[in-house]
Amino acid sequence: MMEMVPSTRHSIAMSGGTDFLVWKLSSPEGRKKVRPLNSLTRKKLITRIAMSAEIAHCGGCHCKSVRWQVEAPSSVVAWSCNCSDCAMRANIHFIVPYSKFKLLGDSEQSLTTYTFGTHTAKHKFCKICGITSFYIPRSNPDGIAVTVNCVDSGTLKHVEIRRFDGRNWESSYGKTSISSFSKSPEK
Repeated sequence: MMEMVPSTRHSIAMSGGTDFLVWKLSSPEGRKKVRPLNSLTRKKLITRIAMSAEIAHCGGCHCKSVRWQVEAPSSVVAWSCNCSDCAMRANIHFIVPYSKFKLLGDSEQSLTTYTFGTHTAKHKFCKICGITSFYIPRSNPDGIAVTVNCVDSGTLKHVEIRRFDGRNWESSYGKTSISSFSKSPEK
């Protein structure tokens, strides 16, 4: 039996004022099936597509000496971790591939780094105000963890918060999908 999966292009075909969702069949033939959409399904689909489109978010530290820009959807999955560092800072962060993050201006001059334990995580914080607005997480050394509350207001529309048991890091890491968040999606 073939499984229906949404097309990677999220195609919507318009015909005579009626909307249709185009589904690709996961078969070698690559056939398509067309199914009519009701207005609620159409709204949900359009919202989902819009929320998954990457936009530029800006943010930084409290004193504004550290400023950055990150490309991410307006709807993100963020992680609440209970490791010794995140728990003390009440840190909630979302993860992006390293290539989607850039420091602005001379922000690098205002940063310093703290590491502990395995020294894989690189906790970057402002030398002036002490805020950690982003860091390189142990779970995703090929990515950047962006502190949700350090993103300038107006661009994040929805934040889904998932729990990560950082106190039991080794057992928790394999049970979550956290490592996938620093990977660029297949084009």
